[in-house]
Amino acid sequence: MDKVIRTIKDLEKILTESVVPISKTPPYFAESDDYSQINIITGAADTFDSDLKKEPDNQWNTSPEEIRKFTTKKDIRERVRLELEQLREQFANSGFDNFYYMPADVTGMISWIFINNAMAAGFNSDGKPMIYFGKMKNLVRLPEPSLVEYYLTNNPAKPIEGLIVGHATKHTMEGKGDQLPMSLPVIENGKQSKNRFYHMIINCSGRRTHPMALEEYAEFSGNFVIEVPLSDNEKTGAYHGNVAILYYQNLDGERGVIYVPVMLKEDKQEFVYELFKTFFGERNVHQILENYTWLYNEALSNLSMNCISTGKGRMIASKNNPWTNNYLKHEIGLNVLEVEMQGISLGGGGLQCCYTALNKSPLKMEKK
Repeated sequence: MDKVIRTIKDLEKILTESVVPISKTPPYFAESDDYSQINIITGAADTFDSDLKKEPDNQWNTSPEEIRKFTTKKDIRERVRLELEQLREQFANSGFDNFYYMPADVTGMISWIFINNAMAAGFNSDGKPMIYFGKMKNLVRLPEPSLVEYYLTNNPAKPIEGLIVGHATKHTMEGKGDQLPMSLPVIENGKQSKNRFYHMIINCSGRRTHPMALEEYAEFSGNFVIEVPLSDNEKTGAYHGNVAILYYQNLDGERGVIYVPVMLKEDKQEFVYELFKTFFGERNVHQILENYTWLYNEALSNLSMNCISTGKGRMIASKNNPWTNNYLKHEIGLNVLEVEMQGISLGGGGLQCCYTALNKSPLKMEKK
């Protein structure tokens, strides 16, 4: 059976056949009952860099004029350090105290700050905790997955000890950016279940993740993978899925998704809408369209969908995006925890690029 799902017909077929594993606990890290089992891994400011020559396809790299607001690279890195500390504080405000900075004593790296695209964390089809190291597209970043694995393994706290470890070897796959961890609730009597979740992975393909890489991941993990292809349009396309699609849990415990359809491949936009309706229900699916002018422009130019849901109605978001944050507060009803992004955003990445959450508790799987 093909475990990579690319059409709504195929999705409906496997859901009807009941071959998808069902979890009794939500797989998304922020919905865990035991926060002590969650380790938050982030980058280090000391190696922060911003250079379009090294990553020419980084279309969100900030202009030289913005960079010149800071006198030296040391100034920028100090600014980034302060912003990462704000991120740590907002995770702590959400209940997550196990926070690890990656070591900064590595030479030749473009930017530890966005190192977490080198890996994706989650669970295999049996619900066992797993971390999967990617294969970076740009040559300057190829060493990152191996270096991240080495440092996480040899860190005295050993934050990945006990996790199943896999590696992308054949095709490019940038994990944290394109693999979108979500809790996908089973819809029962028209409502989201509180304790039954489809155990599937939503993974984007596009500029930095090859479609065939999803086959390799599915084979290793045993998981069903739903492919969401990204647009390659220079102006509206996304180089990572987490700048186009934002997952949340509201105060009532309902899950939902906010996304920008134009950032997805045009012939797959209807499929993605039906996909999200299937898992979250129509009223919990929110599209950011061109007629939301300021909101739409923030999403395209400022990575404003690149936020972090910390569950129970909370969202860590960039203070740089007032229109998006206002939408999250007043339209979705979330408590927005803001982080300054004057320094971090200079490298062309956002909050999702700065961290990976490792949940070390196995999922409780439903027996069939």
